[in-house]
Amino acid sequence: MRTAKIKDTNWVITIGGFRINDVYDFQRLITVLTDIVKPSIFQFLDADNIAGWEHLYMSAVNAVNAIDSGDKISKSLPLETLLYASCKDQISKALQIMGIKKDTKNLALIIFADNVIVAEEAFSKIIKKIGNNEDAVLEVDNVKFERLKKLFDISNLELEAAGGKNTNNLVNLIIERGSLLRLKR
Repeated sequence: MRTAKIKDTNWVITIGGFRINDVYDFQRLITVLTDIVKPSIFQFLDADNIAGWEHLYMSAVNAVNAIDSGDKISKSLPLETLLYASCKDQISKALQIMGIKKDTKNLALIIFADNVIVAEEAFSKIIKKIGNNEDAVLEVDNVKFERLKKLFDISNLELEAAGGKNTNNLVNLIIERGSLLRLKR
């Protein structure tokens, strides 16, 4: 779990990961969790398509900035964050990439609150409800590296131009793609 304030805003975010056995009734779970963590808001994403906590943090920063500037696509901060994390400006495409599916086993969670205590308490409440807090699902191993390259259409040439074929450069390129999403609008 990592908690950080988004500079020049009233938002604090907490990011973490979970490994689960079964997504049987995810919509019902979301409804229950929404009530449990109020006044915080949150977004679950497919952790297999997340390039570390930095990817989620910058997606949240970009989403907050888009909403604050009136340059948003969606009507909610969690959904706007999903768009930036997926680097897509269409909600349906973003959900295909980052949305939770029946076979999803690794979840990324981002909580938005107005202070650190509220954000971390909300995260703890979710841990108590679903268990299996496992931040390692956010990390990029060799298999995930190759999947993310393909998913975000990042070539070896781009990685070399960014300084070499390594995880830091891949993460930075994905974050850059998300940040450039506003220019496509």
